[in-house]
Amino acid sequence: MEHELIQVSRADGSWDQLADQWGQQCADFEEDFDGYALDALPVLRDLADNPARDAGVFALKRDDGTFDAVCQANATFLPGYKGKVLRVRHMLLSPHFDFGEYPIEQYVQVLSRMFARTVHLAKSDLPSEHVKFHLRSPADRQFFEATLDAFTDTNLFDAVAIRGSWLYLTFNRA
Repeated sequence: MEHELIQVSRADGSWDQLADQWGQQCADFEEDFDGYALDALPVLRDLADNPARDAGVFALKRDDGTFDAVCQANATFLPGYKGKVLRVRHMLLSPHFDFGEYPIEQYVQVLSRMFARTVHLAKSDLPSEHVKFHLRSPADRQFFEATLDAFTDTNLFDAVAIRGSWLYLTFNRA
């Protein structure tokens, strides 16, 4: 099963598809979608209503149309950085992952694909020299700490670090 990272918006109907799908998933678990992820969904909904030039809502969508994850991504200049920084925040996994019981491998697959697709986003639609990826939980931090060596062994990144709840990446300019 393949995933693609797509920008979702109210204008093209993709935000409504995601919300309807996740609303049904909440209902399947006898949960209320209106109370789901209150710290992130309103922020994402507002940005889906009014995307900016260098910011938007991006969702990880399977080839069967299922949305597995969503996040806010924006490319901006930040103090202390040379070049733009792609910040990835408010990442949510679908209610199936929040309420269901699945093998850890499925969670790892979605998290790693979300990461890989957002790194690609920094090299394509939102060109950036750095990526700051906000980690959702101590488990996410543990996952990325275990993969730091693999990141630093590639020629893709010049610097890789975890500080607090953030994964910091700087692309190799060569």
